[in-house]
Amino acid sequence: MILQKVTITQPGRNATSVDDFYYRGYEEQLNGRRGTGVRKLAADMIREGKILDRYLILRDSGCVLEIYTLFVNREALNEFTDHPIRKVSREFWQDRDWDMTMDIVNVQDYMSVRNRLESLK
Repeated sequence: MILQKVTITQPGRNATSVDDFYYRGYEEQLNGRRGTGVRKLAADMIREGKILDRYLILRDSGCVLEIYTLFVNREALNEFTDHPIRKVSREFWQDRDWDMTMDIVNVQDYMSVRNRLESLK
């Protein structure tokens, strides 16, 4: 398994939600769309079993967004990263005034308590 953690920082953004962090001020460029399509791509890959989970967490008074994606293997990560939807998304955000860091780590084991609720009664 591979965990990809992306941290996006934009001082002074003060977003009230994940969508506000991403899209406030970009409504015209989206031209009525509800996003860039990356969430749907991630959802499709979850349905296909290539992504185990994905979380988007807004913190630090709405100035930092962290995205955690757990892929089943390196090939799934590469498929996601190289997908045409991701390329279009990167182009869409290229002029954004934010700092982005990415960590990719190999995961030896993973356990979801949510998936074990029945056995933990």
